[in-house]
Amino acid sequence: MNITLQNLSFGYSVSGNFKKQKKQNEPVFSPIVRPEPEVPQSLLDKNYNCLLVKKSNINFGNSLPSVPLNFPVGKKIASVMQVLKDEDIILVGNNAKEAKSLLKESLGAVNKVIKRLFLIEDSSFKGAFAITQEEGIPSVLNLNKAPITLQSPSSSNKISVKKGESAILFREDKIGINGSQIDIPLNDSEDLSMIRFLSVKPFDFSNQDKKVLENLNIKHLDQLDVAEGEVIAEKKIKFADVGGQDKAIAELKKAIIYPIKYPSAYKNNIINRGTILTGGPGTGKTLLAQALANEADAHYIQLNGLEMESKWVGESEANWRNLFSEAKEHQPCIIFIDEFDAVAKKREGSSTSRYDDKVVNQLLTLMSDAEKGKFGNVFVVVATNKIDLLDDAIVRSGRFGKHIPVEKPDLKGCKHIFDIHSQNKPISESLNIEEFSQKLYAQKTSGADIAHIVNEANANAYERIGVFEKMESGSYTDKDVEDFKIEPEDFEKALDDFKAQSKPANKTRPVVGFIRPSDEKVA
Repeated sequence: MNITLQNLSFGYSVSGNFKKQKKQNEPVFSPIVRPEPEVPQSLLDKNYNCLLVKKSNINFGNSLPSVPLNFPVGKKIASVMQVLKDEDIILVGNNAKEAKSLLKESLGAVNKVIKRLFLIEDSSFKGAFAITQEEGIPSVLNLNKAPITLQSPSSSNKISVKKGESAILFREDKIGINGSQIDIPLNDSEDLSMIRFLSVKPFDFSNQDKKVLENLNIKHLDQLDVAEGEVIAEKKIKFADVGGQDKAIAELKKAIIYPIKYPSAYKNNIINRGTILTGGPGTGKTLLAQALANEADAHYIQLNGLEMESKWVGESEANWRNLFSEAKEHQPCIIFIDEFDAVAKKREGSSTSRYDDKVVNQLLTLMSDAEKGKFGNVFVVVATNKIDLLDDAIVRSGRFGKHIPVEKPDLKGCKHIFDIHSQNKPISESLNIEEFSQKLYAQKTSGADIAHIVNEANANAYERIGVFEKMESGSYTDKDVEDFKIEPEDFEKALDDFKAQSKPANKTRPVVGFIRPSDEKVA
Protein backbone atom coordinates (compact mmCIF):
# COMPACT_ATOMS: atom_id res chain seq x y z
CA MET A 1 0.00 0.00 0.00
CA ASN A 2 1.43 3.33 -1.11
CA ILE A 3 0.83 6.39 1.17
CA THR A 4 1.80 9.97 0.51
CA LEU A 5 2.01 12.52 3.40
CA GLN A 6 1.93 16.20 2.57
CA ASN A 7 2.32 19.29 4.78
CA LEU A 8 0.72 22.18 2.97
CA SER A 9 1.86 24.76 5.49
CA PHE A 10 5.56 23.97 5.27
CA GLY A 11 5.60 22.70 1.67
CA TYR A 12 7.03 19.19 1.93
CA SER A 13 5.69 15.69 1.12
CA VAL A 14 6.69 12.14 2.07
CA SER A 15 5.79 8.94 0.18
CA GLY A 16 6.21 5.36 1.40
CA ASN A 17 5.34 1.76 0.67
CA PHE A 18 3.98 -0.38 3.52
CA LYS A 19 4.56 -4.11 3.14
CA LYS A 20 3.45 -6.87 5.46
CA GLN A 21 6.28 -9.23 6.52
CA LYS A 22 5.24 -12.78 7.15
CA LYS A 23 7.65 -13.56 9.99
CA GLN A 24 7.40 -10.45 12.17
CA ASN A 25 3.95 -9.33 10.97
CA GLU A 26 5.05 -5.66 11.11
CA PRO A 27 4.84 -2.98 8.41
CA VAL A 28 7.93 -1.95 6.65
CA PHE A 29 8.21 1.70 5.58
CA SER A 30 10.53 2.67 2.76
CA PRO A 31 10.41 6.50 2.55
CA ILE A 32 10.99 8.42 -0.64
CA VAL A 33 11.70 12.04 0.34
CA ARG A 34 11.61 14.83 -2.19
CA PRO A 35 14.58 17.20 -1.98
CA GLU A 36 14.01 20.35 0.11
CA PRO A 37 15.83 23.67 -0.09
CA GLU A 38 18.64 24.14 2.32
CA VAL A 39 17.38 25.35 5.70
CA PRO A 40 19.47 27.61 7.95
CA GLN A 41 20.75 25.80 11.02
CA SER A 42 19.22 28.36 13.33
CA LEU A 43 15.79 27.19 12.22
CA LEU A 44 16.42 23.52 13.05
CA ASP A 45 15.82 21.82 16.36
CA LYS A 46 19.29 20.46 17.07
CA ASN A 47 17.95 17.73 19.34
CA TYR A 48 15.65 16.19 16.79
CA ASN A 49 16.90 17.77 13.56
CA CYS A 50 13.29 18.86 12.79
CA LEU A 51 12.24 21.90 10.86
CA LEU A 52 10.81 24.56 13.23
CA VAL A 53 9.78 27.18 10.70
CA LYS A 54 10.37 27.80 7.06
CA LYS A 55 11.26 31.41 6.33
CA SER A 56 9.68 31.53 2.89
CA ASN A 57 6.28 30.45 4.27
CA ILE A 58 5.91 33.03 7.13
CA ASN A 59 2.67 34.92 6.54
CA PHE A 60 1.14 36.67 9.58
CA GLY A 61 -1.84 37.86 7.58
CA ASN A 62 -3.08 34.32 7.01
CA SER A 63 -1.73 32.67 10.15
CA LEU A 64 -4.94 33.27 12.19
CA PRO A 65 -8.54 33.40 11.08
CA SER A 66 -9.95 36.97 10.97
CA VAL A 67 -12.25 37.92 13.91
CA PRO A 68 -15.36 39.95 13.00
CA LEU A 69 -15.56 43.08 15.23
CA ASN A 70 -19.02 44.18 14.07
CA PHE A 71 -20.97 42.01 16.49
CA PRO A 72 -24.74 42.45 16.84
CA VAL A 73 -25.75 44.76 19.70
CA GLY A 74 -27.66 41.93 21.33
CA LYS A 75 -24.54 39.74 21.39
CA LYS A 76 -22.56 42.55 23.01
CA ILE A 77 -25.21 42.95 25.69
CA ALA A 78 -25.41 39.19 26.22
CA SER A 79 -21.63 39.06 26.69
CA VAL A 80 -21.89 41.48 29.62
CA MET A 81 -24.95 39.78 31.06
CA GLN A 82 -22.76 36.74 31.71
CA VAL A 83 -20.75 38.71 34.30
CA LEU A 84 -23.30 41.34 35.43
CA LYS A 85 -23.76 41.95 39.17
CA ASP A 86 -26.46 43.84 41.05
CA GLU A 87 -24.26 46.93 41.56
CA ASP A 88 -23.37 47.08 37.83
CA ILE A 89 -25.07 48.87 34.95
CA ILE A 90 -24.88 48.45 31.18
CA LEU A 91 -25.11 51.69 29.22
CA VAL A 92 -26.02 51.16 25.55
CA GLY A 93 -26.15 54.04 23.10
CA ASN A 94 -25.37 55.42 19.69
CA ASN A 95 -22.38 57.30 21.14
CA ALA A 96 -20.85 57.74 24.58
CA LYS A 97 -21.52 61.49 24.94
CA GLU A 98 -25.23 61.23 24.22
CA ALA A 99 -25.67 58.07 26.31
CA LYS A 100 -23.93 59.62 29.32
CA SER A 101 -26.06 62.76 29.08
CA LEU A 102 -29.31 60.77 28.87
CA LEU A 103 -28.30 58.58 31.82
CA LYS A 104 -27.65 61.67 33.96
CA GLU A 105 -31.19 62.88 33.25
CA SER A 106 -32.66 59.60 34.55
CA LEU A 107 -30.36 58.94 37.52
CA GLY A 108 -33.31 59.40 39.85
CA ALA A 109 -34.54 56.00 38.68
CA VAL A 110 -31.22 54.29 39.56
CA ASN A 111 -31.63 53.52 43.27
CA LYS A 112 -28.11 52.28 43.92
CA VAL A 113 -24.46 53.27 43.77
CA ILE A 114 -22.98 52.27 40.41
CA LYS A 115 -19.75 50.37 41.10
CA ARG A 116 -19.10 49.15 37.54
CA LEU A 117 -20.35 50.51 34.23
CA PHE A 118 -20.13 48.71 30.90
CA LEU A 119 -20.36 51.06 27.92
CA ILE A 120 -21.57 49.68 24.59
CA GLU A 121 -21.44 52.11 21.66
CA ASP A 122 -23.23 51.06 18.47
CA SER A 123 -24.17 53.19 15.48
CA SER A 124 -26.81 50.73 14.25
CA PHE A 125 -29.56 52.51 16.23
CA LYS A 126 -30.34 55.94 17.69
CA GLY A 127 -30.90 56.74 21.34
CA ALA A 128 -29.79 55.02 24.52
CA PHE A 129 -30.99 52.70 27.26
CA ALA A 130 -29.52 51.03 30.32
CA ILE A 131 -29.74 47.56 31.82
CA THR A 132 -29.57 47.04 35.58
CA GLN A 133 -29.97 43.96 37.72
CA GLU A 134 -31.55 43.32 41.11
CA GLU A 135 -31.26 39.94 42.82
CA GLY A 136 -30.22 38.44 39.51
CA ILE A 137 -33.26 39.80 37.61
CA PRO A 138 -32.34 42.19 34.75
CA SER A 139 -34.38 45.28 33.88
CA VAL A 140 -34.31 47.78 31.03
CA LEU A 141 -34.27 51.50 31.90
CA ASN A 142 -35.48 53.81 29.12
CA LEU A 143 -33.31 56.93 28.75
CA ASN A 144 -35.03 58.35 25.64
CA LYS A 145 -37.80 60.90 25.41
CA ALA A 146 -39.75 58.47 23.21
CA PRO A 147 -40.93 55.15 24.71
CA ILE A 148 -39.09 51.90 23.99
CA THR A 149 -40.81 48.53 23.65
CA LEU A 150 -40.18 45.01 24.93
CA GLN A 151 -41.57 41.99 23.10
CA SER A 152 -41.21 38.30 23.83
CA PRO A 153 -40.70 35.95 20.84
CA SER A 154 -43.60 33.83 22.08
CA SER A 155 -46.05 36.75 22.19
CA SER A 156 -47.24 39.48 19.85
CA ASN A 157 -47.91 41.87 22.73
CA LYS A 158 -45.48 44.73 23.29
CA ILE A 159 -44.72 46.44 26.59
CA SER A 160 -44.17 50.19 26.31
CA VAL A 161 -41.58 51.74 28.66
CA LYS A 162 -41.60 55.53 29.11
CA LYS A 163 -38.59 57.75 29.79
CA GLY A 164 -37.17 57.16 33.27
CA GLU A 165 -39.16 53.95 33.74
CA SER A 166 -37.93 50.36 33.99
CA ALA A 167 -39.31 46.98 32.94
CA ILE A 168 -38.08 43.44 33.62
CA LEU A 169 -36.11 41.97 30.72
CA PHE A 170 -37.14 38.35 30.12
CA ARG A 171 -35.16 35.72 28.25
CA GLU A 172 -34.71 36.44 24.52
CA ASP A 173 -36.82 39.62 24.63
CA LYS A 174 -36.60 42.03 21.73
CA ILE A 175 -36.00 45.73 22.48
CA GLY A 176 -37.58 48.24 20.11
CA ILE A 177 -35.92 51.66 20.15
CA ASN A 178 -36.47 54.50 17.68
CA GLY A 179 -37.49 52.14 14.88
CA SER A 180 -34.71 49.60 15.49
CA GLN A 181 -35.02 46.14 17.03
CA ILE A 182 -32.38 44.54 19.25
CA ASP A 183 -32.44 40.80 19.94
CA ILE A 184 -30.80 39.83 23.23
CA PRO A 185 -30.01 36.11 23.71
CA LEU A 186 -29.95 36.16 27.51
CA ASN A 187 -29.93 32.38 27.68
CA ASP A 188 -26.85 32.09 25.50
CA SER A 189 -24.65 29.33 26.96
CA GLU A 190 -21.81 30.21 24.59
CA ASP A 191 -18.69 31.78 26.08
CA LEU A 192 -18.89 35.41 24.90
CA SER A 193 -15.82 36.70 26.74
CA MET A 194 -14.01 37.48 23.47
CA ILE A 195 -16.91 39.68 22.31
CA ARG A 196 -16.92 41.43 25.69
CA PHE A 197 -13.18 42.01 25.46
CA LEU A 198 -13.28 43.42 21.92
CA SER A 199 -16.46 45.53 21.91
CA VAL A 200 -17.33 46.63 25.47
CA LYS A 201 -15.62 49.38 27.51
CA PRO A 202 -15.66 48.55 31.24
CA PHE A 203 -15.35 51.23 33.95
CA ASP A 204 -14.71 50.08 37.52
CA PHE A 205 -15.51 52.73 40.16
CA SER A 206 -15.49 50.44 43.20
CA ASN A 207 -12.08 51.53 44.50
CA GLN A 208 -12.81 55.21 43.90
CA ASP A 209 -16.08 55.05 45.83
CA LYS A 210 -14.81 53.32 48.97
CA LYS A 211 -13.84 56.54 50.76
CA VAL A 212 -16.99 58.33 49.61
CA LEU A 213 -19.20 55.51 50.88
CA GLU A 214 -17.30 55.42 54.17
CA ASN A 215 -17.80 59.17 54.69
CA LEU A 216 -21.48 58.87 53.78
CA ASN A 217 -21.99 56.06 56.27
CA ILE A 218 -20.24 58.09 58.97
CA LYS A 219 -22.53 61.02 58.20
CA HIS A 220 -25.59 58.81 58.55
CA LEU A 221 -24.38 57.27 61.79
CA ASP A 222 -23.65 60.70 63.27
CA GLN A 223 -27.35 61.52 62.96
CA LEU A 224 -28.22 58.77 65.40
CA ASP A 225 -27.89 58.83 69.15
CA VAL A 226 -27.54 55.36 70.62
CA ALA A 227 -28.37 55.12 74.31
CA GLU A 228 -29.23 51.97 76.24
CA GLY A 229 -29.82 50.03 73.06
CA GLU A 230 -32.44 52.48 71.73
CA VAL A 231 -32.08 54.63 68.60
CA ILE A 232 -33.21 58.21 69.19
CA ALA A 233 -34.06 60.40 66.20
CA GLU A 234 -32.29 63.67 65.50
CA LYS A 235 -33.31 66.38 67.95
CA LYS A 236 -36.01 68.77 66.76
CA ILE A 237 -35.53 72.49 67.19
CA LYS A 238 -37.65 73.92 70.00
CA PHE A 239 -38.03 77.40 71.47
CA ALA A 240 -35.38 76.50 74.06
CA ASP A 241 -32.88 76.27 71.19
CA VAL A 242 -33.60 79.85 70.09
CA GLY A 243 -31.75 82.33 72.25
CA GLY A 244 -32.39 86.03 72.84
CA GLN A 245 -35.93 86.10 71.43
CA ASP A 246 -38.13 85.69 74.49
CA LYS A 247 -40.52 88.48 73.45
CA ALA A 248 -40.98 87.09 69.93
CA ILE A 249 -41.52 83.58 71.31
CA ALA A 250 -44.21 84.85 73.71
CA GLU A 251 -46.03 86.60 70.86
CA LEU A 252 -45.91 83.51 68.64
CA LYS A 253 -47.37 81.37 71.39
CA LYS A 254 -50.34 83.71 71.83
CA ALA A 255 -50.91 84.17 68.09
CA ILE A 256 -50.54 80.57 66.85
CA ILE A 257 -49.71 77.85 69.39
CA TYR A 258 -52.52 78.53 71.87
CA PRO A 259 -55.25 78.75 69.16
CA ILE A 260 -54.07 75.37 67.81
CA LYS A 261 -53.84 73.63 71.19
CA TYR A 262 -56.84 75.27 72.89
CA PRO A 263 -59.40 75.96 70.13
CA SER A 264 -62.33 76.11 72.56
CA ALA A 265 -60.88 79.24 74.15
CA TYR A 266 -60.99 81.06 70.81
CA LYS A 267 -64.57 80.24 69.71
CA ASN A 268 -65.69 83.85 69.91
CA ASN A 269 -62.39 85.38 68.80
CA ILE A 270 -61.11 86.29 65.34
CA ILE A 271 -57.90 84.31 64.83
CA ASN A 272 -55.19 86.12 62.91
CA ARG A 273 -53.96 83.72 60.20
CA GLY A 274 -51.00 85.79 58.96
CA THR A 275 -47.90 86.83 60.92
CA ILE A 276 -44.92 88.86 59.76
CA LEU A 277 -41.51 88.38 61.39
CA THR A 278 -39.45 91.53 60.82
CA GLY A 279 -35.78 92.01 61.52
CA GLY A 280 -32.32 92.06 60.05
CA PRO A 281 -30.50 89.07 58.59
CA GLY A 282 -29.20 86.46 61.02
CA THR A 283 -31.54 87.34 63.89
CA GLY A 284 -33.27 83.93 63.86
CA LYS A 285 -36.52 84.40 61.92
CA THR A 286 -36.26 81.05 60.13
CA LEU A 287 -35.17 79.27 63.31
CA LEU A 288 -38.20 80.70 65.13
CA ALA A 289 -40.56 79.40 62.44
CA GLN A 290 -39.09 75.90 62.60
CA ALA A 291 -39.31 75.84 66.40
CA LEU A 292 -42.87 77.16 66.19
CA ALA A 293 -44.01 74.25 64.02
CA ASN A 294 -42.36 71.71 66.34
CA GLU A 295 -43.83 73.28 69.46
CA ALA A 296 -47.31 73.25 67.89
CA ASP A 297 -46.92 69.70 66.47
CA ALA A 298 -48.02 71.14 63.12
CA HIS A 299 -47.21 70.20 59.54
CA TYR A 300 -44.49 72.56 58.29
CA ILE A 301 -43.98 73.93 54.77
CA GLN A 302 -40.98 76.20 54.20
CA LEU A 303 -40.23 78.00 50.96
CA ASN A 304 -38.83 81.15 49.44
CA GLY A 305 -41.38 83.36 47.72
CA LEU A 306 -39.50 83.28 44.43
CA GLU A 307 -39.85 79.49 44.29
CA MET A 308 -43.52 79.95 43.44
CA GLU A 309 -42.91 82.11 40.39
CA SER A 310 -43.27 80.82 36.84
CA LYS A 311 -42.69 82.34 33.44
CA TRP A 312 -46.01 80.97 32.22
CA VAL A 313 -49.05 83.21 32.50
CA GLY A 314 -51.33 82.17 35.34
CA GLU A 315 -49.05 79.40 36.64
CA SER A 316 -47.64 81.44 39.55
CA GLU A 317 -51.14 82.12 40.87
CA ALA A 318 -51.98 78.41 40.45
CA ASN A 319 -48.88 77.50 42.49
CA TRP A 320 -50.10 79.63 45.39
CA ARG A 321 -53.57 78.06 45.25
CA ASN A 322 -52.03 74.57 45.26
CA LEU A 323 -49.87 75.52 48.24
CA PHE A 324 -52.87 76.49 50.36
CA SER A 325 -54.77 73.37 49.23
CA GLU A 326 -51.88 71.19 50.37
CA ALA A 327 -51.78 73.00 53.72
CA LYS A 328 -55.51 72.40 54.16
CA GLU A 329 -55.01 68.66 53.65
CA HIS A 330 -52.32 68.55 56.39
CA GLN A 331 -53.81 70.86 59.00
CA PRO A 332 -52.84 72.01 61.48
CA CYS A 333 -50.22 73.47 59.18
CA ILE A 334 -47.75 76.34 59.31
CA ILE A 335 -46.55 77.82 56.02
CA PHE A 336 -43.30 79.77 56.33
CA ILE A 337 -42.32 82.11 53.46
CA ASP A 338 -38.88 83.70 53.56
CA GLU A 339 -37.93 86.86 51.62
CA PHE A 340 -41.62 87.75 51.45
CA ASP A 341 -40.92 91.23 50.08
CA ALA A 342 -39.84 89.62 46.80
CA VAL A 343 -43.43 88.54 46.00
CA ALA A 344 -45.67 90.94 47.93
CA LYS A 345 -44.37 94.34 46.81
CA LYS A 346 -46.56 97.42 46.68
CA ARG A 347 -48.75 97.51 43.61
CA GLU A 348 -48.27 100.51 41.36
CA GLY A 349 -51.95 101.38 41.20
CA SER A 350 -51.69 102.63 37.63
CA SER A 351 -53.74 101.60 34.62
CA THR A 352 -50.84 99.38 33.53
CA SER A 353 -50.24 96.79 36.25
CA ARG A 354 -47.02 94.84 36.72
CA TYR A 355 -46.85 91.12 36.09
CA ASP A 356 -46.36 90.40 39.83
CA ASP A 357 -49.42 92.49 40.76
CA LYS A 358 -51.52 89.43 39.89
CA VAL A 359 -49.57 87.39 42.44
CA VAL A 360 -50.31 89.99 45.13
CA ASN A 361 -53.98 89.91 44.19
CA GLN A 362 -53.97 86.11 44.48
CA LEU A 363 -52.31 86.29 47.91
CA LEU A 364 -54.90 88.79 49.10
CA THR A 365 -57.70 86.48 48.01
CA LEU A 366 -56.15 83.44 49.68
CA MET A 367 -55.52 85.25 52.96
CA SER A 368 -59.08 86.59 52.95
CA ASP A 369 -60.32 83.01 52.54
CA ALA A 370 -58.01 81.89 55.35
CA GLU A 371 -59.41 84.63 57.59
CA LYS A 372 -62.92 83.30 56.93
CA GLY A 373 -61.80 79.79 57.93
CA LYS A 374 -62.02 78.22 54.47
CA PHE A 375 -58.64 76.49 54.89
CA GLY A 376 -59.16 75.37 58.47
CA ASN A 377 -56.28 75.41 60.93
CA VAL A 378 -53.70 76.93 58.57
CA PHE A 379 -51.32 79.73 59.62
CA VAL A 380 -48.96 81.67 57.37
CA VAL A 381 -45.75 83.11 58.83
CA VAL A 382 -43.58 85.29 56.59
CA ALA A 383 -40.17 86.89 57.13
CA THR A 384 -38.77 90.11 55.73
CA ASN A 385 -36.26 92.79 56.64
CA LYS A 386 -37.97 95.31 54.32
CA ILE A 387 -41.53 95.54 55.61
CA ASP A 388 -41.90 99.01 54.13
CA LEU A 389 -41.85 97.44 50.64
CA LEU A 390 -44.93 95.28 51.29
CA ASP A 391 -48.28 96.20 49.81
CA ASP A 392 -50.59 98.07 52.20
CA ALA A 393 -53.42 95.58 51.64
CA ILE A 394 -51.09 92.72 52.60
CA VAL A 395 -50.08 94.13 56.00
CA ARG A 396 -53.58 95.16 57.10
CA SER A 397 -55.39 93.46 59.97
CA GLY A 398 -57.03 90.19 59.07
CA ARG A 399 -54.38 89.23 56.53
CA PHE A 400 -50.88 89.84 57.89
CA GLY A 401 -51.89 92.13 60.71
CA LYS A 402 -49.62 90.56 63.33
CA HIS A 403 -46.10 92.03 63.14
CA ILE A 404 -43.45 90.59 65.47
CA PRO A 405 -39.99 92.20 65.56
CA VAL A 406 -37.05 89.79 65.72
CA GLU A 407 -34.20 91.95 66.93
CA LYS A 408 -30.58 91.38 67.85
CA PRO A 409 -30.22 89.80 71.31
CA ASP A 410 -29.61 91.69 74.54
CA LEU A 411 -26.85 90.76 76.98
CA LYS A 412 -28.85 87.89 78.45
CA GLY A 413 -29.71 86.71 74.96
CA CYS A 414 -26.06 86.80 73.84
CA LYS A 415 -25.07 84.53 76.72
CA HIS A 416 -28.00 82.19 76.01
CA ILE A 417 -27.05 81.91 72.34
CA PHE A 418 -23.39 81.38 73.23
CA ASP A 419 -24.37 78.55 75.59
CA ILE A 420 -26.50 76.92 72.87
CA HIS A 421 -23.74 76.86 70.26
CA SER A 422 -20.91 75.92 72.64
CA GLN A 423 -22.67 73.19 74.64
CA ASN A 424 -21.08 70.30 72.69
CA LYS A 425 -17.66 71.92 72.29
CA PRO A 426 -14.64 71.44 74.60
CA ILE A 427 -14.49 74.95 76.07
CA SER A 428 -11.56 75.67 78.36
CA GLU A 429 -12.46 76.32 82.00
CA SER A 430 -10.32 79.47 81.88
CA LEU A 431 -12.79 81.23 79.57
CA ASN A 432 -14.89 83.85 81.36
CA ILE A 433 -18.21 83.34 79.57
CA GLU A 434 -19.90 86.33 81.26
CA GLU A 435 -17.13 88.67 80.17
CA PHE A 436 -17.01 87.30 76.63
CA SER A 437 -20.82 87.58 76.34
CA GLN A 438 -20.54 91.26 77.22
CA LYS A 439 -18.06 91.69 74.37
CA LEU A 440 -20.48 89.96 71.99
CA TYR A 441 -23.29 92.28 73.11
CA ALA A 442 -21.07 95.36 72.76
CA GLN A 443 -20.29 94.31 69.21
CA LYS A 444 -24.08 94.07 68.49
CA THR A 445 -23.82 90.53 67.23
CA SER A 446 -26.81 88.57 65.97
CA GLY A 447 -27.53 84.92 66.69
CA ALA A 448 -25.91 83.89 63.40
CA ASP A 449 -22.85 86.03 64.24
CA ILE A 450 -22.39 84.31 67.60
CA ALA A 451 -22.67 80.87 66.02
CA HIS A 452 -20.03 81.91 63.48
CA ILE A 453 -17.65 83.22 66.16
CA VAL A 454 -17.91 79.99 68.19
CA ASN A 455 -17.13 77.88 65.13
CA GLU A 456 -14.21 80.12 64.16
CA ALA A 457 -12.81 79.74 67.69
CA ASN A 458 -12.94 75.98 67.21
CA ALA A 459 -11.04 76.36 63.91
CA ASN A 460 -8.46 78.60 65.61
CA ALA A 461 -7.86 75.88 68.21
CA TYR A 462 -7.33 73.33 65.43
CA GLU A 463 -4.82 75.69 63.82
CA ARG A 464 -2.99 76.20 67.12
CA ILE A 465 -2.52 72.48 67.87
CA GLY A 466 -1.58 71.60 64.27
CA VAL A 467 -4.67 69.63 63.25
CA PHE A 468 -4.86 71.24 59.80
CA GLU A 469 -1.20 70.45 59.14
CA LYS A 470 -1.81 66.78 59.91
CA MET A 471 -4.86 66.79 57.66
CA GLU A 472 -2.73 68.24 54.86
CA SER A 473 -0.04 65.58 55.30
CA GLY A 474 -2.59 62.77 55.65
CA SER A 475 -1.45 61.81 59.17
CA TYR A 476 -4.60 63.00 61.00
CA THR A 477 -6.41 60.58 63.33
CA ASP A 478 -9.37 61.09 65.67
CA LYS A 479 -7.01 60.94 68.64
CA ASP A 480 -5.57 64.32 67.59
CA VAL A 481 -8.75 66.10 68.78
CA GLU A 482 -9.69 63.92 71.75
CA ASP A 483 -8.23 66.06 74.55
CA PHE A 484 -7.93 69.53 73.01
CA LYS A 485 -9.58 72.64 74.51
CA ILE A 486 -10.78 75.85 72.92
CA GLU A 487 -8.83 78.46 74.84
CA PRO A 488 -9.75 82.14 75.50
CA GLU A 489 -7.15 83.24 72.94
CA ASP A 490 -9.01 81.26 70.27
CA PHE A 491 -12.26 83.11 71.04
CA GLU A 492 -10.52 86.50 71.16
CA LYS A 493 -8.96 85.92 67.75
CA ALA A 494 -12.34 84.89 66.32
CA LEU A 495 -13.98 88.04 67.71
CA ASP A 496 -11.16 90.26 66.39
CA ASP A 497 -11.52 88.70 62.93
CA PHE A 498 -15.27 89.31 63.07
CA LYS A 499 -14.72 92.97 64.02
CA ALA A 500 -12.33 93.44 61.09
CA GLN A 501 -14.77 91.77 58.76
CA SER A 502 -17.71 93.87 59.98
CA LYS A 503 -15.83 97.19 59.96
CA PRO A 504 -17.10 99.36 57.08
CA ALA A 505 -14.55 100.37 54.48
CA ASN A 506 -13.13 103.87 54.81
CA LYS A 507 -14.42 105.52 51.67
CA THR A 508 -13.58 109.10 50.78
CA ARG A 509 -16.03 111.32 48.98
CA PRO A 510 -15.16 111.50 45.29
CA VAL A 511 -14.14 114.97 44.15
CA VAL A 512 -15.36 116.27 40.83
CA GLY A 513 -13.93 119.32 39.07
CA PHE A 514 -11.19 121.79 39.96
CA ILE A 515 -10.27 122.17 43.65
CA ARG A 516 -8.95 125.45 44.96
CA PRO A 517 -6.38 125.22 47.78
CA SER A 518 -8.98 126.64 50.18
CA ASP A 519 -11.41 123.80 49.28
CA GLU A 520 -9.03 120.90 49.89
CA LYS A 521 -10.04 120.54 53.54
CA VAL A 522 -13.70 120.57 52.64
CA ALA A 523 -13.16 117.86 50.04
